[in-house]
Amino acid sequence: MTPEIAVNIWARSVIGLPFAWGETDCGVLTLKALSQLTGTNWVTPFDGAWRDEREALAHFDQMTPSQVLQERGAVEVSPSAVVFGDVITVPAPPWPEQCHFVFGRFCLVSDIKSGVRLLPSRLFTRLPGARVWRVAPCLKPSQ
Repeated sequence: MTPEIAVNIWARSVIGLPFAWGETDCGVLTLKALSQLTGTNWVTPFDGAWRDEREALAHFDQMTPSQVLQERGAVEVSPSAVVFGDVITVPAPPWPEQCHFVFGRFCLVSDIKSGVRLLPSRLFTRLPGARVWRVAPCLKPSQ
């Protein structure tokens, strides 16, 4: 099974789930997607790091998603070059950043009201302060 297939199968299992801190928030979802894509556990260092909004805010005041990605070797690329497997980070006060895993033209997102779903990637790459991180590029972007 290719990494792209593995992450797509995993994504189908989470789309439609309700939002839950530390389980289906944008940070944990992105780490789980990266784990599926790379075959490396991105989640363990953050297991149990937050159980509610207050704990999550405290954690991300110490290290933003962009800093986590950089520390793990991700390279920043132009938002116009976004492909399957990239991560988009955007400022979202009171959060330093929210992060979204890219499935070609769509991103996996999670919010308290709507839970886990897919939204067009362009909605995020066009936001002020949007940054795109390439962790493990896929040779064949998804549509």
